[in-house]
Amino acid sequence: MQSWEWGEFQKSIGNKIFRLWIEDDGELMAVITLIKKTLLCGKSYLYWPGHNFQFSIFNFQLIFNNTIFKQIIQNEKIIFLRFEPQFGFQSKIENRLPAETFVQEGKSSIVKTFDVQPSKTLILNLDKSEEDMLKAMRQKTRYNIRLSEKKGVKIREANVNEFDKFWELIKKTSKRDGFRLHDKMYYQKMLEPAMVKLFLAEYKNNTVAANIMVFFGDTVTYLHGASSTEHRNIMAPYILQWHCIKLAKKLGYRYYDFYGIDDKKWPGVTRFKNGFNGDKIKYPGTFDLIFNKKLYLVYEIMRKLKRFFH
Repeated sequence: MQSWEWGEFQKSIGNKIFRLWIEDDGELMAVITLIKKTLLCGKSYLYWPGHNFQFSIFNFQLIFNNTIFKQIIQNEKIIFLRFEPQFGFQSKIENRLPAETFVQEGKSSIVKTFDVQPSKTLILNLDKSEEDMLKAMRQKTRYNIRLSEKKGVKIREANVNEFDKFWELIKKTSKRDGFRLHDKMYYQKMLEPAMVKLFLAEYKNNTVAANIMVFFGDTVTYLHGASSTEHRNIMAPYILQWHCIKLAKKLGYRYYDFYGIDDKKWPGVTRFKNGFNGDKIKYPGTFDLIFNKKLYLVYEIMRKLKRFFH
């Protein structure tokens, strides 16, 4: 989510982005992409997505003490910055930022907020052989993969013209499992960069499961999945996942990220992913760096009222 391609994707769906970087004697030291999110009454916030990068407190200070960043805060009427640090983050970082850093309401503050991206995930190390990865899986997962193979489920990478097959599946999956969808254009635009690929599982000329995968850096990420209620007994999502894992290994990637587990929020999905036996990772979560405390309080009240009435 800090790649150039993800920034271009955000622009394609109508979001304004800002790219900031640090140089030292002409050498690029750090880069971040910030996404502007519009609120009511002409106010906005900035979203800095992505757990998958290291960013030191020193670089944090260099970026946010900079005049350019302060101008963005003022010109875009930014109330807060929402960000997702990686490991080792301490909320007392705010004590290491000088009071004059920010332009409104005096000293800034940092608060923990709801997760935008999942703060728990499962990552499979691909340095093992296929045989060893299969042995490490739960017995039921191995059984389901082999069952799908015997039933003749076929996996292939889809082309752009087949997007509607995914769309029909994910609408049914959303209704069945009770999660919120982005609009159709969002997923269509997401599939435009070369690093994002769509895979379909087919059985008797029917599309029964689909995955959207991201190939970036040293990691392949399982970003979105969908499956049909028809032919559920052939366990197509299992062989589809196994196909993507084997492809990631074959192409030389080091890790396979199942992208989001939570026993309480998504018990079924989490049980499915845990069957592949990766390493459980817990990130610190999502934080808001507040520039205008009064307006942030109004935002929080409005957000809670919206959730209550929905």
